[in-house]
Amino acid sequence: MSLGGTLKTAREEKGYSLDYIQEQTKIQKRFLQAIEDDQFELLPGKFYVRVFVKQYAELVDVNADELMIAYGEDVPIVNVEEEAVGAIPPHAQATTQVDNSKWLKLVPKVLLLLFVLVGVVLMYSFFSNYSNGDEAGPVVDNGSEEKFVDESEKKPASNADTNESADQDQDKEDKQEAGKEPPAKVQVITPTGIGTDQKSSTYEVTNAPTFKLKVVSTGTAWVSVKNSANEEIYQGTLSNAQFQEFDMTAETVVTIKTGSAASTQIYVNDQLVEYQAGLNLSLPQTVTIKNIK
Repeated sequence: MSLGGTLKTAREEKGYSLDYIQEQTKIQKRFLQAIEDDQFELLPGKFYVRVFVKQYAELVDVNADELMIAYGEDVPIVNVEEEAVGAIPPHAQATTQVDNSKWLKLVPKVLLLLFVLVGVVLMYSFFSNYSNGDEAGPVVDNGSEEKFVDESEKKPASNADTNESADQDQDKEDKQEAGKEPPAKVQVITPTGIGTDQKSSTYEVTNAPTFKLKVVSTGTAWVSVKNSANEEIYQGTLSNAQFQEFDMTAETVVTIKTGSAASTQIYVNDQLVEYQAGLNLSLPQTVTIKNIK
């Protein structure tokens, strides 16, 4: 049996395919086939015959040294020069050549870039020195000649001029204020107290331009209305949302008595008078409203 036949037999005994051997050793399948066929001349060089055979033998558990001794005459002899060259794999040699070629192509570009950078530095240095040597002149804005004003010719404003200007501004503000209408006053109804018997309460109306009273019944209630002179101007029973209206603008006080506060609503200038907390609305109530002018 030959060297290649021995390796092939060992491979088949382990159930390995050439594809598997190629994957594990990174040796091309065509070179593995050449080894099994003892066609060593098809390998890339004499040096690789021994290298490839050793890798193949170790993978299939064959002693490579014993295999070389047994079939040494079938393996090409490698001289010193071939061994030195073979120490660098073909793909590594090709890579080195390609890398060197790339670097050689980059050299002109690098030199051109350095030349441009040197030129830029020289131009910057030249213009910097030139600008520093110039005298600073007046700044021209939009093509018009700058005018210089002698500070000594400026005349300070007198106190009289300043006071006159302030008076004019104040007159303008006074005229503007005079032309404005005064802000409208907002009517306010303020509760001022309740009686100890919880059957009476007092209120004050301020900022009221008029004093118009409206009494509305939400159920059925007996109602009495008196003016500042304690004169009764109305007395009767209101029911089913009936109401009575009175213009009390000339009066300062108005008194409303109701037999059922819970069924009686009182309005001043259409603003509802809210009964104060603490009143017993189930009892007759006396409500006194003062018009504060």
